[in-house]
Amino acid sequence: MTQVTINLYQGMSHQCSYLADQVACMHVVDPDFNITPGHYGRLLESGFRRSGDMVYRPGCLACDACIPARIRVDDFRPNRSQRRTRGKISTSLSEAGTQNLMNSISISIAPISPAGTLTGKCRPKP
Repeated sequence: MTQVTINLYQGMSHQCSYLADQVACMHVVDPDFNITPGHYGRLLESGFRRSGDMVYRPGCLACDACIPARIRVDDFRPNRSQRRTRGKISTSLSEAGTQNLMNSISISIAPISPAGTLTGKCRPKP
C-alpha cells in the first residue's frame, strides 16, 4: 500500500455543539486534496466526518467525548419524533430562506504542521 500525506488544517475555536461548557475546534482535510474513495474510507475509519465537500474531525485538546457514528441510510427509518422534527425544520427553512442560512455560515482554517500535530492550542474567540 502506498503511503499518502494529507495536510490538515485547524479550524477556529467555537462553542461546542454538544457540551455547553466546552470549547471545540475541528481538523479539516485540505480542501485542495483530491480524496479518492479509498482515502475517504480510511478517513471515515479514523473518525473523520463529512459535510458537503468538507471532511473534518473533532480536534479538541481537552476533550474526546465526540464519537463518530455511521448510519446506513438505506436501513434508516425515522421514528415519529424524527418525522415531526423534519417537518418543523422544512417549514422553518422555507420561511427563512436558505440564502439567509448560507450567509450566516463562515469557516476559518489555520494550518497544522504537515505531520498532523497541532501548531497551537484551541482557544476561545476573544
